Amino acid sequence: MSETTVTSVRKIVAGAAHGAWSGLLVGVLLLMVTWALFVAVCTFAPELITLMTGTPIKDLWALTIHWYAALKLLLFGWVILASFLSYWWRAL
Repeated sequence: MSETTVTSVRKIVAGAAHGAWSGLLVGVLLLMVTWALFVAVCTFAPELITLMTGTPIKDLWALTIHWYAALKLLLFGWVILASFLSYWWRAL
């Protein structure tokens, strides 16, 4: 490959790696903030959640844990993608 091609590919991969790490950071912050809000609302106003969702808190906890586990798996996939892109960027 020519030097300009390597430089262009390196710049593209660096941008992708930066975007992946930024997306991961936003995802983790969003996960933490929403979890804190959900726990606060469940603790201080459980009847509000029951009124808004029409579901008892015990049923809603199981559903919430399921969705948070899926989101954590997605974020773990982002860690793998960001690590791969960072390694590839350094290898270029």
